[in-house]
Amino acid sequence: MAYATPDQLQEYLGAESALPQDAGRLLERASELIEFAVRPSESAVADTEVAAVLSKAACAQVEFWIVTDESHAILAPQAGYSVGSLSTHEAPAQLAPRARMLLATAGLMRRRVRRAGGSWSQTADSFFDPQLNPRRRY
Repeated sequence: MAYATPDQLQEYLGAESALPQDAGRLLERASELIEFAVRPSESAVADTEVAAVLSKAACAQVEFWIVTDESHAILAPQAGYSVGSLSTHEAPAQLAPRARMLLATAGLMRRRVRRAGGSWSQTADSFFDPQLNPRRRY
């Protein structure tokens, strides 16, 4: 399910901008990308304020693809590096800067951290929250 409709995309882009013929498909793909980046709960998506941010972010992502071409989100290779015991594997820079800004400003972006020998599933919020991570000493 797309977070935005073609009508919302047209409003976001402005009346003077031509809507892409495949706007529905682009909004679906943008919503998939945002869902991967944010992983919102069903209750969060039901919240009207969160839904508005997700909609605007989907529109920003499509606007980015209109300007830069969608193919980099499909074809870009993954990169990674290691420094000592720190290791990172980065997905291609797929999320549009404006979409990332909207999601981060609304508090929807999560940073994942990896401890040595740990998994990527732990977010920074849960790592530093004593109630969610009682083994961490503060």
